[in-house]
Amino acid sequence: MDEERMWKSMLAKLQELKVNPPTEHESRLQETDGGFFEKFGSLLKQKSHLEETEIKTNLEPFAVDYEADNEKEVIQKECIKNSSSIGPEESVNIPELKNCKEELVESAIGMNIDDLYQEILFEICNNCGCESYDICPDILLEFAQEVFKISNTKHEEILRMARQKEPPKLRLNVEIIKAENLLPKDANGFSDPFATIYLESNASHRYNTSVKHTTLNPIWEEHFSLPIIDNPKEEVLVVEIW
Repeated sequence: MDEERMWKSMLAKLQELKVNPPTEHESRLQETDGGFFEKFGSLLKQKSHLEETEIKTNLEPFAVDYEADNEKEVIQKECIKNSSSIGPEESVNIPELKNCKEELVESAIGMNIDDLYQEILFEICNNCGCESYDICPDILLEFAQEVFKISNTKHEEILRMARQKEPPKLRLNVEIIKAENLLPKDANGFSDPFATIYLESNASHRYNTSVKHTTLNPIWEEHFSLPIIDNPKEEVLVVEIW
C-alpha cells in the first residue's frame, strides 16, 4: 500500500506540472537531466492505464455473439426448408432399407455359415450307429440344404470338401457294471472274478477290470474306451468273465 501511494503521489505531481508550466529555473533543470522525470511520469501513466484496462476486461462479461446465433438460426431454417421440400418420390424406401440390412447381416456372418454347413454335412456323411430303418443320409443332406437355403452348386462344392476331410477317430466306450450268480471256482464256494473286454479285430489289445475277491456277485462300475480301427459296422465286442 505504501508503494502504491508513493507512485500515485508522483503521478499527481507530474499532472500538476502540466497544469502549471515550469519556471525558467525548472526548465533549466529539465534541460540538465534530459527530461528524465517527465518521461518516467508518462511511462507510469501508461502502466496505470494498462492495469485499469486489464481489470475491466476480467470483470466484464463476455459479449453476446449475435452473429453466431443468427448464423445458427439461418442454418436451422434451411434444414427445415430442405426437409419439407422432399417429395414422396425422394422419401426413404422402407423395403429397400430392410433388404440392405439383411444383406449386411448375411455378409457379416457369411464366412461362418459355410463352415457350419460343412461341419453338418461332415457329421451326416460320417454318422455311426444308424439302423437300416433310420432316415438315410441323402434325405438328411437334402433337408440341410433346404434349411440353410444353399444353392445346388454351392451344396455340391461344400459336400465334396466334407467328404474329403479325414474321418473322425471312433472309440467304443464301455462300462462294466456288475455280474450276478457266477459259478464258484474255489473250494470255499466263491470266486475272485474279473472281466476282460476287447474287440475281435484287435484281440491282442485287451482290457481287464479289477479283481473282486471272494464273491459271486461282483460290482465293478468301471469305464473303458476302446479305439476302433477297422470298419465300425463290422466290429464285434468280446466280454469275458473269469
